[in-house]
Parts: sequence; C-alpha cells; structure tokens
Amino acid sequence: MEIPEGFKYSCSTNKVLLLLRTIYDLKQAVKAFWKFLIGLMKSIGCQRSNVDNCVYYKWNESGLSLVASWLDDLIVTGEEDIVSHQKSKLKEMVSIDDCGNIDEYIGCKVDINRDERELKFTQPVMIQSFQDEFNLPNKTPVTPAVPHLSFSQVGKVISNSMMSYYRKDVGKLLHMRRFTKPSIQKAVRDLSRRVKGATIDHVEAMHEVMHSNTELQ
Repeated sequence: MEIPEGFKYSCSTNKVLLLLRTIYDLKQAVKAFWKFLIGLMKSIGCQRSNVDNCVYYKWNESGLSLVASWLDDLIVTGEEDIVSHQKSKLKEMVSIDDCGNIDEYIGCKVDINRDERELKFTQPVMIQSFQDEFNLPNKTPVTPAVPHLSFSQVGKVISNSMMSYYRKDVGKLLHMRRFTKPSIQKAVRDLSRRVKGATIDHVEAMHEVMHSNTELQ
C-alpha cells in the first residue's frame, strides 16, 4: 500500500505501516467481516450451516427461517413475522438498508409465484448485453456449444487485446453458468480452459454459447 496522504513527510519509503484494523479490499478484510457476521448471526439466534458456510438457520415456532449472505448482502426468508423480527434485531446492532421484498439479487432477476410456489432466476440484462455488444452468429443455435470443436487443438493464438476480450466475456458466462444456466456448464468449462491461449475458433465458440442463451431466454 502507499503511504496515506498527510503522512508522506513523516514516513520514509523504507517504513512498514502496521494496520490496527482491516482496510477495505484487503484479503484480510474479507475474513474479518465473515467472522463479524458469524457473531452477528449468533446474536439473533442463528446457527451456521455445516453444508454451506454462507447460510444461517433458526428453528422457530412458525417454522424454519434462513439467512443467506453474499459478501455484505443478506437475504432473510421465513414467515413474515419472524423475518420482521430478525431484521429489527439486526438494525439494532448494525446500520443496514432494508431493500424490502427480493426482486433482484447479484445480477439476477427473481420472479416469485407464491400461488404455484415457484421461484425463477433469470439474467435479462446480461442476455441483452450479449446482443448489444457482440457480433453473434445469425442463425438458430442447435446446441449450447459448437459440435466437434477440439479445445486442445493447436492454432494461432489471438492477440493480447483479443485475449482480454475473451477472458472478460468468459467471466460473464461463468457467472451465468453458476446462477441461471447450468445447461452451459460443460461448454463454459471448456472455454475457461483456453484463457491463456485461445484461438479465433474459441472466440467463435464463445459467441455461439452467448447466442444460444439469447435464443433460449
């Protein structure tokens, strides 16, 4: 880290700064916040799941309530009175923003059909970005991946600027594969294996995966 403004004249370049508290964006800050969050969940009577370390649960007279964390975002689910009580307890201990009922989360649109007891995750904004930003194939896709393409084949590696383009957009597909499109799991896994040596064939295969999702959305 660089010497903070105002301390440059009293600190030489060979000095080491001792942090008394974690600073945002350091890897230590992530662990410190996670430990703080565990204590916060215990204070409202929740236990941490042994299956997923980012899920906390509590059995109440009304049934089960769950709290799921994504960095510093929390989703609280359960009977309405229990959810209201847990949110009130959290507001007493920390400053939080109550965003109300969930309709969007980590880049996903959330549609809830309470009558049918259905929950649907989609990513229309990312799908639209595929259509707006990329020169996708002008054909109806048959599969999520290009058939018979060998990802171990030797070919001319694309330029550094094109490689950056490839890595960034494979990252988008990894996000989509994780949250809303498990059907592209294998195709995206194969694409991610070439982030250090992609050819033009791999770029076209990436476009094909994007195009298949614009048609299926």
